[in-house]
Amino acid sequence: MTIAPDEAAAAYWGGIFLLATLLSFVVLIPLAAKRLQDFGRPGALAFLCILFDILMYLPLCLIPGTPGPNQYGAATNQPK
Repeated sequence: MTIAPDEAAAAYWGGIFLLATLLSFVVLIPLAAKRLQDFGRPGALAFLCILFDILMYLPLCLIPGTPGPNQYGAATNQPK
């Protein structure tokens, strides 16, 4: 069985896309965990971002964090 050139290119770019997607999760999960901790929520909820991608990230971007320190530490995004 031979593979047509178009199929080889599709497999190559499909692999590149898969790799880029997996690498983006390596970055997005810790960022989402940090943002959830700004809300006073456990960072483990960041793994829900994999399941509910856009529905989870929009609130993380738009809702402000709790003012002042919380159980995860001091507020690092406010002036001193």
